[in-house]
Amino acid sequence: MLNIYEKKIFCCDTENPEYYINFYNGQFVENEDVLYLGNRKFHKKFLIEEISFISRYLKKRWIFVQNSVLLDNNLSFKEVVEARCDINKGFNSILCCLKGIHLSEERNLISECINSLGVSVLSLQSFEDKILMKFFSSRQTLNCPIYEYFHTYLDIQFYIVLIRLKCDTSRCIIEDNILKVMTDLIILSRKYFIKQFKISNSSFFCQCIKHSWLILKLIFKEHLSMDIFWKNFECILRNDDALFSFWIMRDIISIQEVKETSERPKLPTDSKFIKEKLKTALSEPSDKLNHLRLMYPLMCDIWLSENWVEVLLLLWDHFSKRLNNSIKYQSGFHINCVEFTELIDTIIFSPLDCDEEFEFFIGILLNYLKKQPNHWGKIKCRIFSQLSPFKIALLEDVGLCRVLELFICLMEVNCDELSKKIISIYANINDNVVTSTNVNIYVSFIIRYTRENKNIEKITPPLVRILHHASENQNNFPIIKEFFDGFLWIVKQSSNMQLHQWTLLDTWLMKYLATCYLPDLEAAIAILLFVIGKISAEDSWSHWNNVFKENVYIVLKQIGNTSSCPAKIGELVGEISCLSPDVLSDAFTSFNADTIAYQVTEKFLCTILKNYPTNVCLTQLQERIAVQSWIRICLFSTKNYEEITSNVMRLDNIPTCIKNSMNSPTDPLVTFIDILGTNKGLFISTPVLSRFCEMCFDNLDRSLTIHLPQIKNELVILRIYTCMALALIQCGSLLYDRYKTSSPVTKLISCLLFPTEFVMGKISHPFLDAIRKTWHLYFEGLLKLGVDNDNYIHRTLRDLISKYLPHYSVADSPIHLCLNRENTAKVILEKICSIYFKHPTREIELNVTKALKILDEYVKSSTAISLLKIVVNQTLFGLCEVYIFHNQRNLALSIIVYIVTCPFYDHLKEEILKSLLLLTEKHLAFNTKHYFNLIGILAKTIPSEIMILKESIVEKIKNIERIRGIGFDDNLRSHLASLSAELHC
Repeated sequence: MLNIYEKKIFCCDTENPEYYINFYNGQFVENEDVLYLGNRKFHKKFLIEEISFISRYLKKRWIFVQNSVLLDNNLSFKEVVEARCDINKGFNSILCCLKGIHLSEERNLISECINSLGVSVLSLQSFEDKILMKFFSSRQTLNCPIYEYFHTYLDIQFYIVLIRLKCDTSRCIIEDNILKVMTDLIILSRKYFIKQFKISNSSFFCQCIKHSWLILKLIFKEHLSMDIFWKNFECILRNDDALFSFWIMRDIISIQEVKETSERPKLPTDSKFIKEKLKTALSEPSDKLNHLRLMYPLMCDIWLSENWVEVLLLLWDHFSKRLNNSIKYQSGFHINCVEFTELIDTIIFSPLDCDEEFEFFIGILLNYLKKQPNHWGKIKCRIFSQLSPFKIALLEDVGLCRVLELFICLMEVNCDELSKKIISIYANINDNVVTSTNVNIYVSFIIRYTRENKNIEKITPPLVRILHHASENQNNFPIIKEFFDGFLWIVKQSSNMQLHQWTLLDTWLMKYLATCYLPDLEAAIAILLFVIGKISAEDSWSHWNNVFKENVYIVLKQIGNTSSCPAKIGELVGEISCLSPDVLSDAFTSFNADTIAYQVTEKFLCTILKNYPTNVCLTQLQERIAVQSWIRICLFSTKNYEEITSNVMRLDNIPTCIKNSMNSPTDPLVTFIDILGTNKGLFISTPVLSRFCEMCFDNLDRSLTIHLPQIKNELVILRIYTCMALALIQCGSLLYDRYKTSSPVTKLISCLLFPTEFVMGKISHPFLDAIRKTWHLYFEGLLKLGVDNDNYIHRTLRDLISKYLPHYSVADSPIHLCLNRENTAKVILEKICSIYFKHPTREIELNVTKALKILDEYVKSSTAISLLKIVVNQTLFGLCEVYIFHNQRNLALSIIVYIVTCPFYDHLKEEILKSLLLLTEKHLAFNTKHYFNLIGILAKTIPSEIMILKESIVEKIKNIERIRGIGFDDNLRSHLASLSAELHC
């Protein structure tokens, strides 16, 4: 129950509509028997006797409040509130008085007084706009005169209507009274609409307006007729635009949701009013989205009426004529399948989030048909009749997109019928004008099927036909690229991979993969990998097997042999091989071939071996191939391939000693080579292990021949040369057999150091820098083989010097690194002497000069007597021949002179004398002049040794004279005399 002694009825603090309903129903308590108005006191039992005075007083107080607004008087808030309290107390008392009055005369008296008072209440229509707009000012709070005026106005109108109802006033007067109130309320809402319209805003800028409408609807329902209410309402809005009309109508109709009685208020009998307003709005060029947003709650939530079908058909007629026109989409627009699918989901599940008027219309239509499915026949006839194949063919890309939006959404109502329509549209599209957007929309159509776990076999042919046509011309490949993105989305949205999704991967796929650009190929492979992962997880491979074998694997084999083959292809082939044992044998051979890039092989082997031996069985030959491929992979990359290394180490053909030692190596290949070298004795003594070692490096030269020239990374090139040199040093004896014409060592040396064109002098070696850094390792490795009288070793050592010495400067020559140890220095100096110094030499002067400079630098920097002895023994005779026969005699002479004048000469003179004796024996007779010139120079430096040598010279001259058959050779004797004079003997 309510306390009747309130200063006001309408208050924004009162949210509960039950307050007003209870007051309307007379459910209140009278707390006082006396009424105080101004300076007077009235007993309520005798109030009827003073009714004229009271009404005049209330009228005076109301005019006081009303003028405060009209005349903009500077009244205090307190004065206005006091006036409102007096008005409410007076009307309360009159209303209470009516409870005890039964005489018609008394009721008529009260009615006359109320009529007189009502005349003083001016309609808001008479107010100026500037006054009305103050109602919505943000500055107008609860504590201001205009607020009190407006709510006093609502109080008075409420009381007047209630009192007239109690006084049995004529129906016409009451109806006219309420019509004026409705008009005033709508005037305020209209002004509010002009000031700050928003869809989300209520047309009731104040809760009290909503409660006023609630009371008015109750009065019409109980005392008049709701039909009259809606008739009056529509009459008032007759000249208003559709947007405002829908806005206020939405809010007024929604008031019925308040369960003020057990029976819901009656709604308009038909939608004629809305239809007429909408027709006018559609004829204007304004945006229709706001109209639709306001209509949505009416049609779909509040006012569920069969009459809406005519409104929907009116909207369709409007949009069907403007399918090619869209603010959101322009000609040539693009939308991917994910965006389109999300758009369809928005239309179906949350149409209020749509930002385009046609899409919003579809949302309304779909929602309506879900609730009124019996109207589908009427609506589809209108839609299909206006979308004949001929008209669809004339649509632009925007129009076609909007039609497909409509059809795909309406699949929620009748899937089979709409699917046939969509398939028919694509069947009639010219393949030459198909765009990626067309493909994406059809993919979205397929996604709707897979989401609902429906078989797609019957709907894929149009799309497959388009893809076939696109695969014939690279200019159309963007269409296929878009399809792959869509296909990924199809798979992701499929909870069942047995819905014939594989029918999309037809023979067009082979053409595309074989000729598309590398980035597109990589993207396609990544998607196929995702697909195959989901297939295997769901155990659906039997359905997809033939597609991957016939349309994927075959083309992957072709691509695998190209230099630009993506590594992921190896992974994809590996996955196919694991799932199809009949493919494994062929794939293992193909993707471990020498022509395949190591990255591809690595991915293939990792994929295969991760399932070994549980799900994959390998033959002995395949295990052998796997080990060889692993070595190639580790050799060709600076990465640490932990995964493939750990997988390879599980193979049965890997010796136990290697498995036990390969524990998380930082460099698997180097560690592997070290293990072979460490266990060399075991491997040599065990034929099986020996064959394993040879097998590891067998045929590696073929892969190097193919791929080494293509490598651009200098670090990788250096790694290859370093690892092979280490293999030669550590386990060369396991890889070389002098009795075989071909062994891993001979093939690798030939491939790495002596390619045919380089040996023939046609080209310079492409990797001279890597060889410069590893040359000493190869030389030491070959020398370490320690095979006596091995022509191959001797020839290779000689070629290492003769083929590479010309390519490096003296300072950068790798020979320097080998001259610090006696065993290598002896061989190198002997080879240099035989190649460049000893007569006759075929080397050009430039190379002879370079060899002399290397020797000169080495001799002058050496302090080890043993090394200097090697220099004398291996090169002094050759240096003397250079002096005798070559133009570089001065450089040779400077080396000779340094040797015979160095601090270590006393330790070298015996070896020097031997070389000079040999020189005398060979060149005294026929190169007399240069010989004696050299000996004469040495006589000035080492006269004692030359004095000893002189005896041999004399004997040699006598022997020559005897052989020539003459007693005295003037030339020889004259040179001997000069030498004797030089020696002072």
